[in-house]
Amino acid sequence: MFKTELVLMPTASWAAFRNLAVQAMPAEASKRVYSAALDHFHEWYFAEPRATFSRTVVQQYRTVMEKDAYAPATVAIHISALRKLAEEAADNGLLDPQTAAGVCSIRGPRRLGRRLGNWWASAKPRR
Repeated sequence: MFKTELVLMPTASWAAFRNLAVQAMPAEASKRVYSAALDHFHEWYFAEPRATFSRTVVQQYRTVMEKDAYAPATVAIHISALRKLAEEAADNGLLDPQTAAGVCSIRGPRRLGRRLGNWWASAKPRR
């Protein structure tokens, strides 16, 4: 009923699959960033035989990115792109909703650091 074999998809099908997530983004900059993130995932995923697209595969990808010393913000963007991919694929009947829900439940990395700017002033209650 549902297709979860991302492994078996030829490159032309990957482009269509990827475009589901990219075209769902409203801003051109977001489309460009998500496209680059999904292309990076595609290179990693098809570099060697892997399990079908699932939460486990996305977690493996996240671990590889963190091991390769990618910044937490970069990892977060890549995970967000994969969440959007899973969401759009499930909405279009290309991915099992349970698999998509598993991918969408993956949280981004914890970001440590200081907040800059006037964020505290905007958080104060008005009188």
